Amino acid sequence: MRDSILKGKKEIKAYAIGDDRIIEFNVSVGDMTDDEKKIIAAGCLINYYKTKN
Repeated sequence: MRDSILKGKKEIKAYAIGDDRIIEFNVSVGDMTDDEKKIIAAGCLINYYKTKN
């Protein structure tokens, strides 16, 4: 997910794993600025500022 967001992909393939089956679906992330991508990749805004130095 992290790499896909940083590369600017609009849709990412994801999987939901249950007891008896696996469901494949697409996650849409929409348009994000470069800063928003970095914040998401860091995990949250606090982590982004913590590692920005």
